[in-house]
Amino acid sequence: MVTFRITRSVRIFAATVTAILAVSSCEKYEGEYAAKKKIAAVHVEKSGWYTSYNDATGNLERIEYRDTKYKSEDWTWEKRNLLSITRMHQDGSTDGRETFTYSGGKLTVRENRTAGVKTTFTYEDDKIRAIECYIDGQMYSTSEITHTGDKISRIKTDVFSMGRAKDQAGNDMKLALAPYFNYTARKGNPPQDPIYTETLVVKWSADNIASVESYNGDRINCIWHYTYDSKENPLFNFWTKEELAATTLPTFGSRNNIVSSTMLMNGETRERYDFEYQYDGKYPIVKIRHDSNTPDSQYPREETVMTEYTYK
Repeated sequence: MVTFRITRSVRIFAATVTAILAVSSCEKYEGEYAAKKKIAAVHVEKSGWYTSYNDATGNLERIEYRDTKYKSEDWTWEKRNLLSITRMHQDGSTDGRETFTYSGGKLTVRENRTAGVKTTFTYEDDKIRAIECYIDGQMYSTSEITHTGDKISRIKTDVFSMGRAKDQAGNDMKLALAPYFNYTARKGNPPQDPIYTETLVVKWSADNIASVESYNGDRINCIWHYTYDSKENPLFNFWTKEELAATTLPTFGSRNNIVSSTMLMNGETRERYDFEYQYDGKYPIVKIRHDSNTPDSQYPREETVMTEYTYK
């Protein structure tokens, strides 16, 4: 199964931040992100529970948690371009700074020097064709992007080096598309052949992504389905904000705001995310995410995340 639970330390899926930005009507390129309303800071509040295995008793235990509201991100801008996002822990300490580099209006490099992660974007005309990720200077993953007309229809990612991150229960998290922060850097040169390959097939309904199918070779891993509101998505066309994964694609690719995200395996629901919004006109200013897996999962859990935004 190609998905995993989002934790405080993993900033990959389901958009740790959903920036409240108005998208310019003159977008030229995928990844060219022109904001009319610029966010300055993001505050997050979390609560929920997860299931953990107790080695002493041999039983599964339900662990509840609550993170009071704290500043999780600071954004800096230069005119229309986003220059950096600094991430913070709940105690106020810095959790790395992500910088964005542009060339001819196109975002070409995203880099987090604290994590030793550098991601490059290659374009053909106005479309992203390839993404390469390097960790500590070594090739970690490559993504090949295919379009049908003017829309992304297929993403094939080869991963050359990876490790396992732990969830809050201390269990190995499942593999994800280009899990940039879930790795243990290998020593020496990476192998010639990838150790894992995932292909995402993206299907559209008008300007919204209707579903994403995840494949490993010819074998289907899972299918994600999405529903939306009728308001403007503030992150529309920000393809280079985070990794192109099944849980993030509708956040950056769809014109409207995602309301539900459901993952099916063998026809059964295994993961679900539900979203609520508070709006300021046609754009959301607060986003509340509820997520859970099924009660019969090995490690059941539920989480609610409320994100608030401050503007320049």
